Amino acid sequence: TNIYEYILTIRNMLRNNGVWINLGPVQWHRNAQLQPSTNELRDIIELAGFRVLHWEVSEKLVAYRHPNDVDSSGSPKSGVN
Repeated sequence: TNIYEYILTIRNMLRNNGVWINLGPVQWHRNAQLQPSTNELRDIIELAGFRVLHWEVSEKLVAYRHPNDVDSSGSPKSGVN
């Protein structure tokens, strides 16, 4: 996974004045080529030509693949990637 290619693909697919709404975790797969912080990710998105209208990031981890990936405290379970 290359986040630069992903962002550029979205930019190139949108019509002029199109809107990209992204809801989801900023949790990188261990094999991702880059794993930017949320601040770095926002910078990358803006450098690609997007205007960020709203940006909100929760520090709580989300079990988005398997419900048991995160324990009740919101911490990753050991051995889970």
